[in-house]
Amino acid sequence: MSEDGLLTQLHSAEFVDRWLGAYCATYRWERDGWFAVVPGLDGRRTWACAPGLAYSHLSPSAAEREAERVAGRRFHIRLLDPSVSPAAGDPVVMRIDLAARASDLDRVWREALGTTTRNLIRRAQRDGLHAEIGSGPELRAEFRRMLAATHRRHGAPMPPARLFECVAEALPCRVVLVRDANGRPVAAVLGVRDRPILWSPWAALAAQPPLGAGELAWWRFVELARDEGCDLVDFGRSPLEGGPYRFKRKFGALPVPLRRLSDRPGSLYARYELAQRLWRFLPAPIADALGPRLCRRLADY
Repeated sequence: MSEDGLLTQLHSAEFVDRWLGAYCATYRWERDGWFAVVPGLDGRRTWACAPGLAYSHLSPSAAEREAERVAGRRFHIRLLDPSVSPAAGDPVVMRIDLAARASDLDRVWREALGTTTRNLIRRAQRDGLHAEIGSGPELRAEFRRMLAATHRRHGAPMPPARLFECVAEALPCRVVLVRDANGRPVAAVLGVRDRPILWSPWAALAAQPPLGAGELAWWRFVELARDEGCDLVDFGRSPLEGGPYRFKRKFGALPVPLRRLSDRPGSLYARYELAQRLWRFLPAPIADALGPRLCRRLADY
């Protein structure tokens, strides 16, 4: 961890306010301070603090106060808490401190990326893979189509298209989309900026991507962070020691622990494991139709 503690940087209150507003506008949720009031599948309501975010602007002490305010209700709060000692499978966020290397991408390339990762990126470029970066509606639509297919493979419901548009209207967003030599999209990352953080809430990958497609997409994401003047690259949430965690470690990303305050303790990954397996067997048209409706009722998704 860098001496200035940048790896533990929280989101800004303005960012969280805009993000929460986008979610509430999309799903027509009532808002109570930093909570969205989410109607559950069982008819009960949950007070969800900044849904969709792995952490907010709340420090551990501030999160505890918010938990006390909604005590007696169904609620959950995710927060960044570096004092936690996570075990395998626990959620962490994966981050690269660019400022610790003076935002020098050559240093990041040499010091943070492993030899195999660098070779895969070079291989992708030799094979004609190239990245398109932008914020236009056409690129966002391509990203959503890729993400929907990725979600289906992983057994996750797809949020409505309106959510992505509301987020893009509320906050500065960029899509990094990697195409193969024939122009087909094969990997993509969505970045949302909250200075000094460039954070990715969603990423997508083709079912059978060319070698190095994912590595090239994430490297371009790191380059985008530098170009946008961000000091911190946040690759998003992953279970410690899991596959996504190991992939992000190849870029030198370091884990920062997350903690969850809730009236219902337990692992979210374990809670949804069976549902994910069943969702994979749904025909695509049914999954696409049900996904947005289901997301509206999943407070901790």
